[in-house]
Amino acid sequence: MKYLAFVTLVFCLLYPNTSFGFLNIESLRQSKNYTEKFKGSTQLGVSDANGNVNKTILSLSSLNMINLGKSNYIVLGSYNYGKSTGVEDVNDGHLHFRYTRNLGSGLFLELFQQTEFDKFQDLNARYLFGAGARQRLFEKTKHALFLGAGAFYEKEELQDSPNQNNPRGNIYLSYVFSKPDEYSASVVTYYQPNTERLSDHRVRLNLGIESYFGENFVQQWEYSLSRDSAPPAGVQRTDSKVTAQIGITY
Repeated sequence: MKYLAFVTLVFCLLYPNTSFGFLNIESLRQSKNYTEKFKGSTQLGVSDANGNVNKTILSLSSLNMINLGKSNYIVLGSYNYGKSTGVEDVNDGHLHFRYTRNLGSGLFLELFQQTEFDKFQDLNARYLFGAGARQRLFEKTKHALFLGAGAFYEKEELQDSPNQNNPRGNIYLSYVFSKPDEYSASVVTYYQPNTERLSDHRVRLNLGIESYFGENFVQQWEYSLSRDSAPPAGVQRTDSKVTAQIGITY
């Protein structure tokens, strides 16, 4: 398991190291403990470098799931803050609520709301509300693959650009490989086109791996990549981020 985590980290470091924040929920809701009424984890990450590079990054995230028969509720949040040579250059946060209803035959209804901000992406606030369907394509002892499709409406409050309100489609494919009580690995891809202007679209990729140790501890590695075809003025189209955190499960 240590070797697999190391290989994953080396692979991630080959990509551009700008900043994009996203929390992956697939490992939790596709886990074999899905039938438990309440399950979650909270992680803390700290990085401090001095010498040739002076940089400090703090990150906090929490992911929680409540299961009530055919209804499932997920609440997750994250906050990241960082400085380079004493100058703030990371400040972003994210809060997400999701309701899932099992309709039978591997089909699920999803409703979600999300609020986020990113000081260094010209984003004072983004609010979105959406719905969709989630279909199980296959599920084996260690493997699971799901396809989701839906839409959401977003409102963006930008710092130096005109505010934007957009309807977007939301298509995703998620795959999880897990070995209960040892580790899980997940890959999730999103395609989110502006339904009023298809040339404006976003593509997101999430790679995550979690290893468990002790009775209630988890080590998490995650790589996130985002491509926005029409970002605000002065903001790069492509962002990526590698994070490593340690936390507690409950």
